[in-house]
Amino acid sequence: MFELLEDHLDRAMAYYGEDLSPAEHAVFEAHLVGCADCQKLIADARALLPAAEQALASAPRRTLAEAGAHFEALLAERRAAPPLLFSQRRTVRLVGYALAASLLVAVGFVAFRALGPKPPAPQQLAAPRAP
Repeated sequence: MFELLEDHLDRAMAYYGEDLSPAEHAVFEAHLVGCADCQKLIADARALLPAAEQALASAPRRTLAEAGAHFEALLAERRAAPPLLFSQRRTVRLVGYALAASLLVAVGFVAFRALGPKPPAPQQLAAPRAP
């Protein structure tokens, strides 16, 4: 069964690509009239393959050598940038610690409210008993 389907696919793609001899072309067209699978293969090929062929024909923005040179230029630019001063690094680190502490306090507050002790339910006052 698989070989039969593979043969259908091969012949359908050869038909689509106009790779069949005139005699084979006529035989396949006669087969195509009664074979729904081959009709679907040809319809799918006509719908999808032109877009794929167009995508493969387009040239990339950069060649591999150009992309490598661009990457090297970016690295050189990054290396040439002045490093952060100690005070700048310290400020960045302190801001990070402050944000982390704030987050920790907020999570702790939410957890305490959700999981902490519940206030006692209000007690109803009992009516005075008659003597």
